[in-house]
Amino acid sequence: MASRQLLFPRTNTQDTTLNLNLGMREELAVVQDHAFESVLIRPEYTIRRAGAELSHERARSALQSMLDDVSHAFFGKEKWYRFSDYTASEANALRGVHEQMEDPNPLLGLRGVRRLIANPPLLEHELDVIMPYAETDPQFNVLLPMVHEPEQVIQIKRALESRGYKNKLGVMMEIPSAFLLLGQISPLADHFIIGLNDLACFLLGTDRDSSSYSRVPPSVRRFLDAYLPKRRDNWEMAGYLGNDEISLAKSFGIKGVYVRAHELPEILREVLA
Repeated sequence: MASRQLLFPRTNTQDTTLNLNLGMREELAVVQDHAFESVLIRPEYTIRRAGAELSHERARSALQSMLDDVSHAFFGKEKWYRFSDYTASEANALRGVHEQMEDPNPLLGLRGVRRLIANPPLLEHELDVIMPYAETDPQFNVLLPMVHEPEQVIQIKRALESRGYKNKLGVMMEIPSAFLLLGQISPLADHFIIGLNDLACFLLGTDRDSSSYSRVPPSVRRFLDAYLPKRRDNWEMAGYLGNDEISLAKSFGIKGVYVRAHELPEILREVLA
C-alpha cells in the first residue's frame, strides 16, 4: 500500500498537516502506511518501561533503539525530540535517580525543564544520548517542555551550546505565563508547539483528565486568540487531539498538528466519511 501524507484544508488555500506524536517505538508499525512529514518524540514512556534513569545502560540502550528506529523511519524528515517530562513520583520510581524529589503537586511542579534544571546530572545524561543524533542529522531538533519563563530556555540553550548543538530549538507553549512572556521567549527559540491539554488544565484550574469541560473550552479559544502572535508559520499543536482540536488549529492558521497513533483511525474515519 502506498503511503499517503495527511493534509487537512486550511484557510488561505494552504493545509494543516497531520504529524506523528510518538511515545513508543511500536507505534511506528501502526502508522507505517502514512507519510508523516514530522514526528514529535516523547522519550519518557520508553525510559519508564526500562525502569531506570538514563545513567543506567538499560535505559540508554532502550532510548537509543527507539531513536534509531525513528531516525530510519523519518530519514530526511523533521524530528522534534521533547526532553523527558515526568512527574516527580514517576521519576522517583526509576533506578539510578540521583535525588528523590518531593512534589505535592506533580502536574504543576517539577516536570520537564524544571526537573532538568533542578538536577543538572539528569540533563547531562539525556544530552549524552541525544547529541550523537543531533550531530549527524540536521533535522534532529530538541523541544523544551513545561517552560514558564525565558531564563529556563536560556539555561537549557547554554547547556546545548556547550555540547556543540547547532540544530533548531523549540519550546512547548503549555503554561499561560509563557504566552505572557512570549516577547522575551520568542527570540530564544526557532519553533513553538502548543501543548493543548496542559494549557487547558492550567487555564481552567482542573485536572487534565477531567470530563467536566468540553474538548475545546471557549476560554482556551479566547486565550489563543488574544496571545498567539500574528506570525504563526513556526507554530504547531500537540496533545490528545481529535477533529475538534484539529479544527481549532485550522481556525488559527496553525500549520501542523501532532496526533498519537491510537487517535489516527478515528480522525481518518471522520475526515473520510
